[in-house]
Amino acid sequence: MIQQSNVYLKFRDVIKAINKNNTKRNTQNFYKQEEYTSTFAQIFCFKDKKILEIMLNKWEKAIKDEIYNCKDFIDGSEEYQIERLSLQEMTKIINIGKYAINVLKMKPEIALAFTLGLVYGTFIFEPTGLCLTLEEIYSILPKNKQTKYGYKTFQKRYFIDGTSSEISKILFSNI
Repeated sequence: MIQQSNVYLKFRDVIKAINKNNTKRNTQNFYKQEEYTSTFAQIFCFKDKKILEIMLNKWEKAIKDEIYNCKDFIDGSEEYQIERLSLQEMTKIINIGKYAINVLKMKPEIALAFTLGLVYGTFIFEPTGLCLTLEEIYSILPKNKQTKYGYKTFQKRYFIDGTSSEISKILFSNI
């Protein structure tokens, strides 16, 4: 097994790169998903950026619908953060996405849904009480990529691969 420190992007390296390159990114801020579209395309090896944009729009709509359904339980600052990603969350998405594509051999669309579900479920939904079902997560896939058998496989892989020790290391490491 390959050691995690040799394989994954470390958040402290993201911070160093931001400081070294004097970018306008603030490590404490939250950013809209559209700002990461080209990063998502690279991580998940999307050949057609339009499919990625459709999936991200569907994800954003699912999040907004859930916020609307829970509006009595969340405040404005939570809503702001739920609709955005921090650089630390994005670092975890990069690492899980690379793992899903390279090790788990998932197709780009499945890997994206899998990764967003895990990261949002762990860091965004759990603390706020929001949730998306696996069916809602799977539904961000383009219709031509969805099948009944594919959904059952997605469910199984979400729980088996999503709770693996390697994914847990990525989600809960302080690197």
